[in-house]
Amino acid sequence: MNYNIYPEMKHKFFIIPVSFILSFFLYFTVQAQDAPPEWAVCSACHTIGKGRLVGPDLKGVTDKHSEEWLINFIRASQKMVKAGDKEAVKIFDEYKIPMPDNNLTDDQIKGLLAYIKGDKVKAAAPAGDAGKTVKEPEEWKTCAACHTIGKGKLVGPDLKGVTEKFDEKWLIDFIRGSQAMVKAGDKDAVKIFNEYKIPMPDHNFTDDQIKGILEYIKYYKEAPKEEAKPAVAAETGEKPKTTVSSSKEIYGPGNTKTTFYIFLVLLLLSLIDLGLTKIVKAKFIHYIIILTSLFVIGEVVYVEAAQLGRQQGYSPDQPVWFSHKVHAGQNQIDCLYCHNTAMDSKNAGIPGTDVCMNCHNVVKKGTQTGEVEIGKVLESWKTKEPIQWIKVHNVPDHVFFSHAQHVNAGKRECEECHGQVEEMDKIVQVNDLSMGWCIDCHRRTNVQFKENDYYKNFKEYHQEIKEGKRAGVTVEDIGGTDCSACHY
Repeated sequence: MNYNIYPEMKHKFFIIPVSFILSFFLYFTVQAQDAPPEWAVCSACHTIGKGRLVGPDLKGVTDKHSEEWLINFIRASQKMVKAGDKEAVKIFDEYKIPMPDNNLTDDQIKGLLAYIKGDKVKAAAPAGDAGKTVKEPEEWKTCAACHTIGKGKLVGPDLKGVTEKFDEKWLIDFIRGSQAMVKAGDKDAVKIFNEYKIPMPDHNFTDDQIKGILEYIKYYKEAPKEEAKPAVAAETGEKPKTTVSSSKEIYGPGNTKTTFYIFLVLLLLSLIDLGLTKIVKAKFIHYIIILTSLFVIGEVVYVEAAQLGRQQGYSPDQPVWFSHKVHAGQNQIDCLYCHNTAMDSKNAGIPGTDVCMNCHNVVKKGTQTGEVEIGKVLESWKTKEPIQWIKVHNVPDHVFFSHAQHVNAGKRECEECHGQVEEMDKIVQVNDLSMGWCIDCHRRTNVQFKENDYYKNFKEYHQEIKEGKRAGVTVEDIGGTDCSACHY
C-alpha cells in the first residue's frame, strides 16, 4: 500500500475504522439507557441534570437520601410532610407544590432510582404463571382506556392481582353492571366506587369474553410494544406513548446533541477522506459510515421535528395562584361550574371574574395564600379588568377539537385528557396531545353508544349489539380516525 500523503502517519489508517466501531458502541450504549416506563411519571415535573422544571432536578437525589426514604416519599410525599418529616417539609416549603401520590411498587420505584442514578434498569419479573402466555383479547382494548396491569392507577384502579382478590362470578357481574351492584349495596363495589368516584360503564360482554379478559389479566407478562397502552393519570404523571418517541428516549437524556454531532463529524471525515485524503483505501468502510451516519442524523432530526409544538409537562405561572386541588379536590366544585361551555362549545372556556366572585364575595382569605391571591381577584372585579389567565392545553391551529363532541356527545370524563386535576395545585399538561395519542384513544375507546341520542342513527350497530354480534362501538368505528374529522 502506497501512502503518498502522510508517510510518517501510517497509523492514521486505523482512525476511521476505530471511530466507526466506537460510534456504534456509543449508539447501542445510549440505546440501552432507555428510561423505564415509570420515568414518564416523573418527567412531567422533573429532569435529571437539566435544572428545575415543576419540581427539583433529580440529579444526585439517590446520594442525598436513603432508598427507603425515597420509596416512601415517592409513594406518599404529603403523608410524610404532615407527619413532620424534616426533609419532606423542607422540600415542600421550597417548591410549594405537593407531589401527587404514586401507586408504584417497590421494584418500580427502585428501577426509577437506578435510572436516575445512571445504572442500567433490569426489567421487572413478569406477573402470572411463568410458563403461560395469553394473547391479548380484543375486549381488553375497552378496559385499557381506564386501566393498566401493573403500571399504576389510570382513570380506574390497576388491575394487577384483581383475579386473586375477587372470585370469577363477582368480577363477571361487576364488569357487566358495576353500578347496579353499587345501588344494591355490595360492599366491595361500593368501596371501589367511593375510592375512585367515577362510575364504570356497563359492558355488554358475554361470560366467555369476560373470562378471556380475566385470564389475560391473571397471566399478563409484558404487552408487546405496539400494543402497550398509555396511562393518563395526573397523580402518576404517566405519559402516553405516541407514534414518535422523543430522541431523548432513543439516545438517553443529555445524549441527543452529542450523538448528533459525533455522527455528523464521522460523516464529514468519511466524505473528506473518500474524496480528498484517501487514507482509507477500502471504500466499503466509508459507505458503511456514511449510511449509518445519515440514518442516525435523519432519525434525530425527524424525531425532534415531530416534537415541535408539543407541550407535555407545560405548567406556566398564572397571574393568580389558583389551586385546582383546593377548588376541585377539597371543595368538590364540578369542572363544568367554571368551564361551563365545555358541554355545548368547541372551547371549555376560561371563567370570568364574575364566576370567581360567586364564592369570593364571601371567601376573602385562602388557607394557603391568605388575602394576597384572592385580593387580585377582588381587584379585577373592582376595576373591571379581566385576569389574563394563560392557556395550558393547546393544539395546533390546523387541528379541530371540540369539547362538546367529547364531553357531551362522547360522554368522556375530563381527567381522561387532563389527568387528575383535583390533585394538582398547579395545572400541568400530562399528555402530549399528539395525533398519535388521539388516534390511539379513538381506536381503543368505546363510546357510550346505548341510550345516547347522538348515536341513534347508527341502526346497524345497534342491531349488532342487540344480537350479541358486537360488544361495543369505538370512535374509530364511527369515523373517528378519518383525516377529515380533525383536519377538514
